[in-house]
Amino acid sequence: MMKVKITNVDKNQPQNLPEGWKRVRLGEVIRENRKSPFKVEEANNTGKYPFFTSGENVLKSDTWLVDSENIFIGDGGFSAIHFYSGKASYSNHVFSIKANSNVLTNKFLFYFLQKNKHRILSNFFTGTGLKNLNKPMFKKEFFIIFPQNIKEQQKIAEILETVDNAIEKTDKIIKKYKRIKQGLMQDLLTKGIDENG
Repeated sequence: MMKVKITNVDKNQPQNLPEGWKRVRLGEVIRENRKSPFKVEEANNTGKYPFFTSGENVLKSDTWLVDSENIFIGDGGFSAIHFYSGKASYSNHVFSIKANSNVLTNKFLFYFLQKNKHRILSNFFTGTGLKNLNKPMFKKEFFIIFPQNIKEQQKIAEILETVDNAIEKTDKIIKKYKRIKQGLMQDLLTKGIDENG
């Protein structure tokens, strides 16, 4: 594959991009959703819509703020990154965005952000005490690279989503066998083995 030399790149980004790929500032390819008026305390576990917070846990809400595909980035102390398609809500400590659909897919953007989660946390969270995402700096100084071909973006995201689904299924199986093991340990280490083995 032919490589194109790019100058003045972020040291954390590849210096040679595949042909047909582009490197741009995050702020050039996203649209921000409105800031949420809701605090985490206003969420509940009985609502109909997912409620995204700064952490990994997803709560529930009776109210929704956005519909369709959106990305939710925790902006208070922890850079949890979620993708959701449908009606959803989020706390006032979440930066909710979506990709400009004419150049970038939301799923590709989500996986790119996930891949760079630790770099986002170390470079774009500022302040004393509980650090917060510095959104202006993040939009201006965080660069995203992507294939300009939308179908290639979709294929890449599809492959990564398939792997995610396989990991999730494997995790469920592991949890199930851990529960079985706990039960066996309880029986074997407190009752022993009967005449049937």
